[in-house]
This record gives sequence, C-alpha cells and structure tokens, in this order.
Amino acid sequence: MRRLYKDKDFYERIAGNGQKYAREHLAYKRSADIVSERLRKIHENVQN
Repeated sequence: MRRLYKDKDFYERIAGNGQKYAREHLAYKRSADIVSERLRKIHENVQN
C-alpha cells in the first residue's frame, strides 16, 4: 500500500491492469449471467 501511495508509476500500472482485467473479464461474465438467468426464466414460463 505504501508503494502504491509513493510510486505514481507503479500505482498507474496496477490501476491500468485492474481496469483492463475488469473490462475484459468481469463485464462479459456479468452480461452472460444476466442473459443466462433471463433465458432460464423464459424456459420455465414456456414449460408451465
């Protein structure tokens, strides 16, 4: 934590890597989860 505070270049690299990871992995995962849940509900309604 101290290094993040004291070393601006290190902070920016870590922050950039985290943002890149979130854009590439978390957004798609969350979107897929939303679609999957919606399709599950539609499938349940069709069978009833």
